[in-house]
Amino acid sequence: MLSKNTDPNEIAKLIDNGLTTSKIAAMLGLSSATVSYWKKKLGKPLCMIRQDWAKIQEAHDNGASYTKLAEMFGVARRSLQRARNKGQFIVRKRKKKSPEERRANKRESWMRYHSKKKYQTPANEDIKQLQEFYRNCPKGYEVDHIIPISKGGLHSISNLQYLTVKENRQKSDKIL
Repeated sequence: MLSKNTDPNEIAKLIDNGLTTSKIAAMLGLSSATVSYWKKKLGKPLCMIRQDWAKIQEAHDNGASYTKLAEMFGVARRSLQRARNKGQFIVRKRKKKSPEERRANKRESWMRYHSKKKYQTPANEDIKQLQEFYRNCPKGYEVDHIIPISKGGLHSISNLQYLTVKENRQKSDKIL
């Protein structure tokens, strides 16, 4: 509902001074929707901001992300997407990773996973016994943590059990 004390002339004056809808709304204590309504009613353009797409493109080419561009230039991420669709803005090509880089990333990911597991292993736990438990896992079964590591369980023999593949997938990270 429109405010009864809204003065269209004051809104028109502020629009002519080049203020944005949100700034006018904040100054007059109105909602942005009310200001937009009066802009339309007064025949004023709804969007007066023009972006310098060359500067934005240059910043993006130098490594700025959509979020960083939005901060730097005061433009919404959605506006960047629309500009990209219109051809005013070109998204930089992602650099293709070499096979060595991909292997290194996989190795790092594996190390992060296993270091997490390592820190969940008690200091007095016999690592050889753990390895033996994994090696002796029967065919069609998987090693399962009775209390999942994600729920605070430890990576120890007392917290391991063999479950069929189906049972293990159904259990997921639940505590039964």
